[in-house]
Amino acid sequence: MSMIFLSDIASVIAIGVIYGYFSRIYITLFLPLATLMTPDLSELELETLL
Repeated sequence: MSMIFLSDIASVIAIGVIYGYFSRIYITLFLPLATLMTPDLSELELETLL
């Protein structure tokens, strides 16, 4: 869908910024969410490696 809007350099930059913002949120929040979901913290290392 986003390929439709790639008509000029400004749209490429805008889509790149939006993608970078949301992917950084996912990467940043993964470990705290995995910590909250793990009842035994010794298993946390196994969950983060998968």
